[in-house]
Amino acid sequence: MIARRDYALGEAHGGKVPDFLPPAVATTNSWRIELPAWCADQRNQMTGPADDADLVVKMLNSGAPGVMLDLEDSIANAWEHHSQGIKNILEALAGGLTYFDRKRNKAVGIHPSATVIFTRPRGLHLHQAGILPGELLPASLFDVAMVAYQVDFSALKHPLCIYIPKSESADEALWWRDLFQIIAR
Repeated sequence: MIARRDYALGEAHGGKVPDFLPPAVATTNSWRIELPAWCADQRNQMTGPADDADLVVKMLNSGAPGVMLDLEDSIANAWEHHSQGIKNILEALAGGLTYFDRKRNKAVGIHPSATVIFTRPRGLHLHQAGILPGELLPASLFDVAMVAYQVDFSALKHPLCIYIPKSESADEALWWRDLFQIIAR
């Protein structure tokens, strides 16, 4: 799947226009899903870098119905940023993330609220080095695994929410489905 992405990118850089599959019934018919009550309010959602505890706490205390903690576009693709982002996500999901406010000279934490926390992992086009010797792992898989296998599901106020990054095909959607089914076991 990732090799197909790389091949298509190489072809595009060579000037070849991509071939797209014909539209599927699912993309051409009028259909809707009913959202669960805990995430039905979609009026305003905020997005910010997961590695910035100050900003994460402020977003979660803003009153926005949804906040997406981003591990992809809004932080540098470097180990120190991702490890801090994962730590902040886990602490935010547990309700215990704080930062020190120098102006008020005190620690500020997350206020209880109904805000839904979404986590956006890095896209399938990015890799994580340094985990297995000589191997590159899909960064998406690494990020989701780091959150899903460390979070205390019993302490969550809503189900774990993953915001899927930049998918390019039905095959990728099926890959995500399979990953979520494995995590749910």
